[in-house]
Amino acid sequence: MSANLCSLSDEQLVLAYRLGDEKSFEILVNRHYNSLRHLVTWRTGNSYIAEESVQNAFERVLNMLKKHKYAEQGKFFPWLKNIACNQAIDLVRRQKTRNKHIVFFEANPNLTEDNSRFSLSDKIEFESQIEDVLRLVNNLPIKQKEAIQMRLEGKSYQDIAVEKGIPLNTALARGHNAVNSLKKIYNAQ
Repeated sequence: MSANLCSLSDEQLVLAYRLGDEKSFEILVNRHYNSLRHLVTWRTGNSYIAEESVQNAFERVLNMLKKHKYAEQGKFFPWLKNIACNQAIDLVRRQKTRNKHIVFFEANPNLTEDNSRFSLSDKIEFESQIEDVLRLVNNLPIKQKEAIQMRLEGKSYQDIAVEKGIPLNTALARGHNAVNSLKKIYNAQ
């Protein structure tokens, strides 16, 4: 990454992206990803919802920038933060209505053992759902499958991008698309 681009403000990076510089959006993601994830985790108390919310937020921002729907009326980061928080609210609402608690990115086998508020039958059902999802990963397209498997190994999207030699945006998109594909397959059963 160019040190020149890294020194630009968020608003200047947005303008650079609009003018065709793909790296500028990657810098925005690198600059704000962790702070957004921590903020949404703090607000929701759920790191899985935070991870998905932040991915959805960046994907939405990317689409809005591509369609020239970003109105430069204020600062970029507060706008991004609102989108991420709204995505989290939507995910929490959807999760409550479905009553299906599936962990897509970080399957922790000790999760149910550490949480004493779940009954034994809840723990068994939860573990069964995780096993179902892990089996469904094999049905994903190869690039999505690789993204999920690398996330399950504990790698960040930045690590995935570097290891695969792809832009960070591509790694984020593959992870997001994999999650959506898994949801569709799981809910269709």
